[in-house]
Amino acid sequence: MLLAFGEIKGDIIEISPLSFGSIVITENTTQEKVVLNYSGNVGYSSGIYAVTPPNTAEFLLTNYPSNQQVFISARSIQARSNSDIYSADQFTLTDVDVPSVLTTDNSGSATLFVGGTLETSGSGVNSYLNTQYRTSYQISVNY
Repeated sequence: MLLAFGEIKGDIIEISPLSFGSIVITENTTQEKVVLNYSGNVGYSSGIYAVTPPNTAEFLLTNYPSNQQVFISARSIQARSNSDIYSADQFTLTDVDVPSVLTTDNSGSATLFVGGTLETSGSGVNSYLNTQYRTSYQISVNY
């Protein structure tokens, strides 16, 4: 008897990045937050106002088995953000929101949307600058 095992490796292609939009921090005495779930629903705590809306990240999963359930998990891998211009206050990506299971189509593809929760420092000082802030997260796909 001859058994052959092939290794199937799927690809994950970023279509659009996760963005919390442009926001104004009016109060930072407690941790304020923007919550964007993977479905696109958004909520702001009272000390944050939107200037431009946030967008979920979109990824294309390809080269997976057809009609296969894939299990998704994600986590923040960078506790605090980095800013283009030095800012004493930084944001924290406290949660990365993904569906726990997706099913690929007949071609072995699926679309994954990613959201998350972004929190202010709550330092009592509001020294956020008008600049771009970046943070990182990791997505795992198992099947």
